[in-house]
Amino acid sequence: MQQHPRENATASLGGSVVQRHFRIVDLARNMIHLCGRTVRDMETPDGDIAIEYIGLRPGENLYEELLVGDNVVGTTHPMIMRAEERMLPWLQLQPVIDELDQSCRGFDHTKVRKILLNTGILLGTFLR
Repeated sequence: MQQHPRENATASLGGSVVQRHFRIVDLARNMIHLCGRTVRDMETPDGDIAIEYIGLRPGENLYEELLVGDNVVGTTHPMIMRAEERMLPWLQLQPVIDELDQSCRGFDHTKVRKILLNTGILLGTFLR
């Protein structure tokens, strides 16, 4: 079932993950054209770059899932999942980021580690 991109974007709000499928050959063609080159194929044998189909190499996947946690729920769209993960509210996170930024700029590695560990405890996860 295909939907309009705007519907997918709307459905993705609120922490959802949009699983957008595209053909790798289309990506390769676009990259070749963006570099100012032409694709060498049956229609244009004098093109600059040929696209070769080699199949999957050992360890390669047909798809990747970009989720951090395991707490995933479905949505009304079969291709869109929503991740429910712990997070700090922005008003609580912003001072942590500011303090982390200052510590990084001052090369205070001990303080950076302490901030990250404390933030992990706030989130209910423990960093080691």
